[in-house]
Amino acid sequence: MSTAVMESPTVAAKAGKVNISLASLQAALTKISPAIPGASCAVPILRTIRVDNTETATTFTATDLDLAIRASVPVDQQAAGGFLIAAERFVGYVKLLEGDAVTISPNERRATLKCGRATTQLPLDILANYPATEFSASSDDALSIPQNVMLRLLKHTTFAVSAEESRYTLCGALMEVFDGRVRLVATDGHRLAMYTVPLESLIDRAKSSALLPLSLLKALEKSLKDSVDQSIKIEDREANVALALSGSMPVDIVCRKIAGAFPNYRAVVPQGKPEVFVTVNSTEMLASIMRCVAMSDRENFAVKLTISTDSIDMKSVDATAGETEESIPVGPVGDWETFSTGFNGQYLIDVLKACRGDIEIKFATPANNVPMLISCAPEDGEEFDYVVMPMRV
Repeated sequence: MSTAVMESPTVAAKAGKVNISLASLQAALTKISPAIPGASCAVPILRTIRVDNTETATTFTATDLDLAIRASVPVDQQAAGGFLIAAERFVGYVKLLEGDAVTISPNERRATLKCGRATTQLPLDILANYPATEFSASSDDALSIPQNVMLRLLKHTTFAVSAEESRYTLCGALMEVFDGRVRLVATDGHRLAMYTVPLESLIDRAKSSALLPLSLLKALEKSLKDSVDQSIKIEDREANVALALSGSMPVDIVCRKIAGAFPNYRAVVPQGKPEVFVTVNSTEMLASIMRCVAMSDRENFAVKLTISTDSIDMKSVDATAGETEESIPVGPVGDWETFSTGFNGQYLIDVLKACRGDIEIKFATPANNVPMLISCAPEDGEEFDYVVMPMRV
């Protein structure tokens, strides 16, 4: 991510008074919060928020150098420069405010914030020390996706992203564009989630891929709207990716990409005609699995599934808490001998929460040591596939 030095030599010079509605200020701070570093950050200037006034907007910017987010609140005002304000106290205080409008008046090294009957002062920092970021994602080659589509991609995959920093190529999701489709894939080595959406606008687009970090995915979930009329533009650069979200409060994001190669996920998804193929209501199965997990061993959340042609029986046992059994009906496709296998129940809960209606459960071979494939089509033409590895129970 590129950095540069701003021209403003002091806080007071052209700092600019801010007049903004409280609701807009709170929304803007929520959108940029994923890029605000924690208290352990060793660079004090990064623990501030940059506030800028132009004739048409007040913008709020935060960065931890790997991720930068800018939220713009449209206003009609006289352009008046910018300033830096301490992030932690500012964000925490604004959450507690009550009223309609907020006024922020910077002066020398402090800013006076007024809202309703509340008045407080917060420290400012020198604007010239703040790193600059090239936010634009407006090139002709930028990928444009409706925001409601991007939300579905995230909803069905981000829960499978690895939390182990040592496996850094798994600490994000792979976005692919190919054959008129966009796909997001995430895995932690124990389960894999893959969501594919066909888009007419991508039919003539060349194949491409980018490995997006979890910090970016979480930031997007806070900013995206469930709207087909608003879009997100994604510009894949050499070292980072830039995103621009349209809407009443435009949001710009730049994030450093994950270096390295994503695993060959296609080798994980079972191919060919499955020997076991049942359909089941996702809501019924979620309720049953949750009750089993509530009584399971807290170290592995193991749930035993016994699958026949007319039902899935579930059982969990904990040496101290007891045990529970559940059974739900299924719609079979084919014929096989009843068999039992085990899975981490929490992994099943994660995927079932993202589904609705009927889902398909498939096994390549009816045995207790093969992965399970869960598939459904949440929207017409869209495909969701989830592979979870078995465990001993």
